[in-house]
Amino acid sequence: LRLEKIQRRVTKFILNDYVSDYRSRLSQLNLLPLMSEFELNDMMFCIKCLKFPARHFDINQFITFSANSTRSGTHGRMTHSHSSSNISRHSYFLRLPRLWNSFPPVDINQSLSSIKSRLMNVLFHHFTSHFNPDCPCTFHSLCPCSKCSQSPHAPHF
Repeated sequence: LRLEKIQRRVTKFILNDYVSDYRSRLSQLNLLPLMSEFELNDMMFCIKCLKFPARHFDINQFITFSANSTRSGTHGRMTHSHSSSNISRHSYFLRLPRLWNSFPPVDINQSLSSIKSRLMNVLFHHFTSHFNPDCPCTFHSLCPCSKCSQSPHAPHF
């Protein structure tokens, strides 16, 4: 939230607008809340690792996909690892499955720019329909807090 506060101030400064609300300023600048940007980066890192495997880092050692999924263009739904600790549940490889599975199917055979554009569209749609500057849970496309993550209806886009 501290970084988000900085972004709030910077948007005021860039636009020289100290009256409009944060959501309006983000829209004017065609920006997402920082947490959504981080989620986009999480997704793109995973996709790059799947699309262009590196010799020194095999992402498949850290994630698994369900073989019985119908998600086209991917290896299926990413399976969840559960964590008993509230701290470790925010680590990359534990939060990634929830995030991956909340997005529409990703075809990793498409270009990175096409994939990123599609994910950005999903995130902007979520931003315009759900973002509330007074509720930190809406700064994410899929809130990681224990209260939200235990809700029976996780948001799907």
